[in-house]
This record gives sequence, C-alpha cells and structure tokens, in this order.
Amino acid sequence: MFIMAGLFPPQLRVLLQGSPFGEVYPPKPNPLSPSIDGRTAALHILREYFTNLVFFRPMAVGQPPQPFSIPPEHFYIEWPDQTEMMKMPCVAVVNSRAKYDVIGLVSYIEEDTRDTFGAGTVLQWMAEYLETLNVEVWTSKTSERRSILAGAEIAFSPTEQMSGVRFRMPEYFNELVCFTLNRREVIDEPDAVRNRRRAQLEIEMRFNIVALVNYTTMQPTLVINTDVDGSGADITGSVIEQPSSQLAGDLAALAAQNIESNGPINDLFVPHTSSFTFKQSQLPRDTGVPSTSVKKNRTPEEWHASNAPFKVCRIKEDK
Repeated sequence: MFIMAGLFPPQLRVLLQGSPFGEVYPPKPNPLSPSIDGRTAALHILREYFTNLVFFRPMAVGQPPQPFSIPPEHFYIEWPDQTEMMKMPCVAVVNSRAKYDVIGLVSYIEEDTRDTFGAGTVLQWMAEYLETLNVEVWTSKTSERRSILAGAEIAFSPTEQMSGVRFRMPEYFNELVCFTLNRREVIDEPDAVRNRRRAQLEIEMRFNIVALVNYTTMQPTLVINTDVDGSGADITGSVIEQPSSQLAGDLAALAAQNIESNGPINDLFVPHTSSFTFKQSQLPRDTGVPSTSVKKNRTPEEWHASNAPFKVCRIKEDK
C-alpha cells in the first residue's frame, strides 16, 4: 500500500484518481515532508543577505560617511508583535498574497537530485511560487533611510549576467530563489516627529515548490514481431529476456526501419560477434541458414503466400 508520509491518508488511496507521486513497487512510504516551507527558508536567506550589507550614513561637511549595518535580530521575517519595541534601524516583511504557477501538464523530476537527499529518492517539481514582498524599512533619521535605499538599489542586482539576486536555499533542498527589486516608496507619517522614518521596498520572490519522493529504475523489456500467420496473428514467440543496451538499440532500430514501415524485411540477423544468439523453433525449409543468423529477403505478403511461418522464440545470453 502506498503511504505519503505524514500527509496522505492511506485509507483514501482507493478513492484517489491518478497515481500519487513516489508510488513504487515494492511499496514504501515517501520521505517525511520538510519541517519548514520554502517561503520561510527563502526569507532566512533574505535576512542573512540584508543584514550582511554595509550602508554608509552621511556625516557633517568634511567628514567621511559612517558605515553601519542592520543586526540580524532587527530583521523580522514576519510583522513584529509590538512595533513600539522595535530598535532602529530595522526591517520587517509584510505578509502578502502569493501565487502558484503550475510547472506543466506533466510532472518534472530533477534528475540531478537522485539519491542526493536519501537513497532511492528524487525531487519532484510541484509549482513555481511567486510572491511580491513588501519590505518595511524603519529608521530614526532620514539620512539612514536614504542610505539603506541607496544600498538596496545596488545590492539587489549585483551580477553582470542577470537582473535580481539569486541564492541556493540549504534549508529547502538547495533550491534556487530569486529576489528582484520592483518598487520603492518613502512614507512620512505623524510618527516622523518621534524619529520613526519609514520606507517600503517591493521585492518579487520566486522559487520552485518541490517534494521529495521515492523512485525506482526502469527495466525495459523488448518484444519484436517478426512474422504473422495467414490470419494476421502474431507468431513471434516469447518476450526477449534482459537484452543488453547495445542489442536492444540495434533491434529497436531494426524494428523502426523495417517492421513498422511494412516494407521488405531484409538482413534480420544477430552478428556472430554479439554475445547474444537467436534460438529458433521453426524456420522456413528453403532458407538453409544457420541458427545464429537469419536472413529474409521476402516481403510479408510472400511469406504469407508460402505459408511458411518464421518464429523467434527467445534470445538468451551465451554462457
């Protein structure tokens, strides 16, 4: 029975339409879901980046600018409970509505993450998360507010290759998050007389929502129809057993070129140098060819007219 660990009720599996992500055989539960969401992990990265920036406050005429930074404990990833207790300068993220953009009509697997976060697991893309953050900047002086805004305009586009700033999120499967500065607003309110100056930065945040699911490797089995009887029924025989990748490719190419095109079937054989040989239960009496090589130069209609069925039972590896 399939169990999505901690999320999907197993008793509802029979009612679910479709195959759940990570359903494998033999059945086993999916890995546990992360303890924090991607948004929280992204805001942790934003806090670490913003609090490591150095801003420069202008001083009196003839004096050099004074550097300053925002301490990590003064960067609130959620609106603080008591704004009166905030120490300036500080930053607070105002919650806003987010949007989920579906990746596509089919699932997408990050092949590079196979076995990275656990044996037999891989990351499955679910949706693209898009949110416009309103980042409030609070200072006690207008000079500090101007300095932070000036530094943010540079800090959110630091690379030559692209606009915005991108980071990996160690707390969220090393997924990529992108921050883009879209807008700013200087806000003067009655609180300004109490040395509380405010500005707002509008920052777009984007990353992919992912889930860690189980996977299993695919072991393809090849079936090739080499002949039919007079009524059109397949008389090829058994399924090929564990062909090598090279032989499987050769046979698939042969099938695509000759059999599916309904044209003449020429030079159907396995070379003597191959480690595989054809075993035959019935051969046309007029061929006279050895069991390790089969050559047919007749069209399917000629074979049907001659009533001489050709059957390949099985391909087995030489010992």
